[in-house]
Amino acid sequence: LMLRNMSKKYKIPLVILKGIAYAESNGLQYRYNNEHIVVPTVSYDCGIGAMQVTLFSPRKDLGRLCWDVTYNIEQGAKILNDKYYTSPELAEYCVKKTEEIIGKENTTE
Repeated sequence: LMLRNMSKKYKIPLVILKGIAYAESNGLQYRYNNEHIVVPTVSYDCGIGAMQVTLFSPRKDLGRLCWDVTYNIEQGAKILNDKYYTSPELAEYCVKKTEEIIGKENTTE
């Protein structure tokens, strides 16, 4: 539902947001560490949460990126929105590639 809401708000196809979240973190904002404690999903390149937003992006709240899944998805959507609308060719390519990766049946709204 959060992905769908951000898709509508930022006019990014839902398939793109789903594909990014799946490819970046399997859609997981949190995970269990070795001590079975819930921690934010953080990648080797410091991407945080479901959308793997990095702090290289200006004006991001680290605490909220880690613990607030809605904020994380929205920040990821804002970044994608900036990139997505730079080129119609890029947008079309992204939709096709995402459909290939996660399957066209998983891309419907």
